[in-house]
Amino acid sequence: MGVRWERNRKPHEFLDHKKDQLHKDVIPDIASDIAQALKDEIRRRTPHGVKWVPFGAPFAAPVRTSNLIKSIDKDRKGKWAGSSYMWTVSTNKSYAPYVEYGTSPHIINAKPGSSLVYYLKGDQEGSKQVEHPGTKPVLMFTRGVATIRPKVGRIGSVHMQKWAQTG
Repeated sequence: MGVRWERNRKPHEFLDHKKDQLHKDVIPDIASDIAQALKDEIRRRTPHGVKWVPFGAPFAAPVRTSNLIKSIDKDRKGKWAGSSYMWTVSTNKSYAPYVEYGTSPHIINAKPGSSLVYYLKGDQEGSKQVEHPGTKPVLMFTRGVATIRPKVGRIGSVHMQKWAQTG
């Protein structure tokens, strides 16, 4: 690979142009592609939520909602050097940390004047208090980042090679 100089262009002008091109075009594209890859990986690792069909409905089968999966998105945040943006991958669901990190066993109390309804061996039960056994952590964000981290160089190299070959 060599550099071809234009007759009416000085070397420092060429280097300034390449630096501007890197900061304004290449780095934001790399960051966006990495954020997209991370978003896809986290969505792949996120479990489908379940909405139970009301008692008495035919077959009383659970329905997959995928609300948490649909809520995971990438977003540009703030500015940093060279007028580029930082990308975040996040969700707006308040229960996402409980899915990510799990929960310890806890007691769920009914609201005053009502009872909690749950199904035990297919029969509808009710209670003022339920001992929840807790949930295991899914770690979809943690494992998603760990999976994408080794691929960052490969994602960025495509853009860097293209940038290095342009004048």
